[in-house]
Amino acid sequence: MDQPRDSLIHVGDLHFWQFVINPFRLLNKRFLGNLNVLFRPTRQYAIEMAEPFAESLAATGIKQVLLTGDFTSTSTDAEFEMARSFVDRLASHGMDITLL
Repeated sequence: MDQPRDSLIHVGDLHFWQFVINPFRLLNKRFLGNLNVLFRPTRQYAIEMAEPFAESLAATGIKQVLLTGDFTSTSTDAEFEMARSFVDRLASHGMDITLL
């Protein structure tokens, strides 16, 4: 049987998070996101698994990756930096990344 010429992996809802303590940074929806991180532990994603997950994706040999939101929980700069670091790790494995 012929192998497919192109393959794609779709990954969504990464939800990198960092608990926000500064009350001045808890404006608007960020306050609700912080409450979700604090009171709904089942919605917390194991950030420490990002690197092993990147390695697992690379091990599949598939080069096309579609990443869709949510990338963060409270939209802090630190969370976006974590998400960017994850994307950069995938790209360093030779993957072609598309963000949506």
